[in-house]
Amino acid sequence: MKIVLAMDSFKGSLTAAEACRAAAAGLQSVIPAAQVERKPMADGGEGTAQAVMASMGGEWRPREVMGPLPGRRVVAGYAWFPGERMAVVEMASASGITLLKREELNPLKTTTYGTGELIRAALEAGPRRILLALGGSATVDGGVGMAQALGWRALDSSGHPVELGGAALEQIDRMEAPAGLAAPPVDALVDVTN
Repeated sequence: MKIVLAMDSFKGSLTAAEACRAAAAGLQSVIPAAQVERKPMADGGEGTAQAVMASMGGEWRPREVMGPLPGRRVVAGYAWFPGERMAVVEMASASGITLLKREELNPLKTTTYGTGELIRAALEAGPRRILLALGGSATVDGGVGMAQALGWRALDSSGHPVELGGAALEQIDRMEAPAGLAAPPVDALVDVTN
């Protein structure tokens, strides 16, 4: 008998790989002869980059970046596929909800700046394509923090830069693009349609 385990993460408790491993151990304890294949899955949230790596190979490139709260650093990373010259950047690894304690969950204070830092790191590798997994975030800043990390300026009506976080969105009068920013196509990976 062949059993394929294709599980997503259990938010805040098990990664997709850990869930598959636990289920495989349970199945093999009661059906020792079963051939159990583990295929971790993801829906654009936490674990997406690792699931793509499990399917295609590639390498994990860790980076220290800003976490979901300004001033807090986290070790995140992106998946790199040298043959395809493709990067998979996962918002949840830098700006994710699972990186915060319950009492820290405040979308008015959280930012996507660290996700922008990951994109910048991926751009240094010279990709032909970037896949950006948008699920599992702890923020509603509309990607403004991400843009700021890439050199965009979010300015108020007096021309002053606004603070990071969702609360600052209402203060933005205009965005100024950085000079000379070159990027390959970026495809957003999401599991919902808004």
